[in-house]
Amino acid sequence: MTKIGLILALLSSSLVARGAIVPVAMKDEGKGFYIVESHFLVHASSKEVWDALTDYEHIPDFISSMRVSRIVGRHDGCIFLEQESVGRVFVFKKKIRVVLKINESPLREIAFEDVSKSSFDSYKGFWRLRETSDGIKVSYRLSVESRFIVPRFIFRGAWKRATSEMMGDVRGEIERRSRVQPSNLVREGEKESVPL
Repeated sequence: MTKIGLILALLSSSLVARGAIVPVAMKDEGKGFYIVESHFLVHASSKEVWDALTDYEHIPDFISSMRVSRIVGRHDGCIFLEQESVGRVFVFKKKIRVVLKINESPLREIAFEDVSKSSFDSYKGFWRLRETSDGIKVSYRLSVESRFIVPRFIFRGAWKRATSEMMGDVRGEIERRSRVQPSNLVREGEKESVPL
């Protein structure tokens, strides 16, 4: 095996182990506004998926970019969750801070919206669970209005990579909790991209 082949094999096995490479679609709506969508299938119960997604204060234990995730309040059935993560573009790092107002529909959906406006002009979306014949489909959607001053193609590429890694980390944690073998990078029958 050549050196390049060995490096590619090691990188590939590392990505499989981390549960990475989940397809992500990102639509540029113009003026710094983007819609990001992704999903994966997992062989676990709805409760196992829900428990991983709502383990808010332990998110830094399994999402590699997350540094802080703590519940800072509860009001009128909503959870307020402060999060700090690190975004990377090439060798540059940017701290991202949000305070999410979370509305839960147990075992179905987690809707969230940033109320701090610290890092984004707008940041809202959802996690959604749906039972299928192939397992639980976990969908993620984010509408974000960025105030980062970087070229759009750089922002899109960095955001898609970060979302793919986050989705892989979440899928890996669900599989760990359900004691299922790690998923293939792209499952048979699953599309390489996520249509918007």
